[in-house]
Amino acid sequence: MLAALLQPHNKTIAVSVNETEDIGVTLLMKMFAPSLLISILGLIGNGIVLWFLCLRIKRNPYTVYILNLAVADFCLLVYLIVALLYIFGISARSTIASSNNVLLFSLRLLFTSDHYTSLFLLTALSVERCLSVLCPIWYKCKRPTRLSSIVCTLMWVCATLFTTAECFACTEELYIARVPHCTAAVLFFTILAFGIVFPLMILPSVTLIVKIKMRSMRHQPTTVYWVILLNIVVFLLTIYPTRVIGLLYYFRVIAQHDFNFYVISYAHVLCTAMNSSANPYIYYLVGRIKHRKDRGCVKVALQRAFNDDADAL
Repeated sequence: MLAALLQPHNKTIAVSVNETEDIGVTLLMKMFAPSLLISILGLIGNGIVLWFLCLRIKRNPYTVYILNLAVADFCLLVYLIVALLYIFGISARSTIASSNNVLLFSLRLLFTSDHYTSLFLLTALSVERCLSVLCPIWYKCKRPTRLSSIVCTLMWVCATLFTTAECFACTEELYIARVPHCTAAVLFFTILAFGIVFPLMILPSVTLIVKIKMRSMRHQPTTVYWVILLNIVVFLLTIYPTRVIGLLYYFRVIAQHDFNFYVISYAHVLCTAMNSSANPYIYYLVGRIKHRKDRGCVKVALQRAFNDDADAL
């Protein structure tokens, strides 16, 4: 949907100044300016996390996932900033006609790939955390040393394959035309997101919550638990609502006209920017709040956020 913002939705060759204003240049500036600011702040935050995880903080199974998640979010924000600046540029020229199709397709491919990678990595992180609590003996004694790296590699490969299939099977033109094989692709990826990934993401967290309630109140959740839980909550609140609205629009439950299309697209970009930008600040806040008496610097806060003691649960 992002690439469609860079092309006329109504298949006209060019959009005049007055027509552009009618379909949402004012809304574009109001919506995309916050998205651009959030993306820049998120880029800085993810860059700091990458710096500390690569050079300053000792690795553990969870930081491998966090590192890959930060890489995915960092790349996604880079692509998002490039796309937003490009949109501002073509809007300033009062035309959306002469857009570079290769650039648009590349941006969409990379954007979607990093989105799926973040989704899969967060799910894998949630599952591993649950296994470490439910099967502590296996996790401490028999868990493969490089399991996190292997899983992360598989997640990147799967995300790339799914992205390639989605982008080639359902281009922006086919999406707007609602051709049968594009509808099949939409349904497939909807089932993947809601029928497979959603339960795998939610059930481990629900299991840990039940386990905490069953234990003595003196056993407090670890910082890693709060980091994962807050990451999932932010993801669900920002990404899934826009996916549902997009489906309602595609199947014409929501009226298909330019205004709705642009509003949904802008909301999707804003929510994506918020989701990819929130994680570094979650790590920092959890690391500080859990140790109010001795807050320390950014490095100390991040170390505390990624510190884990499964026995605490």
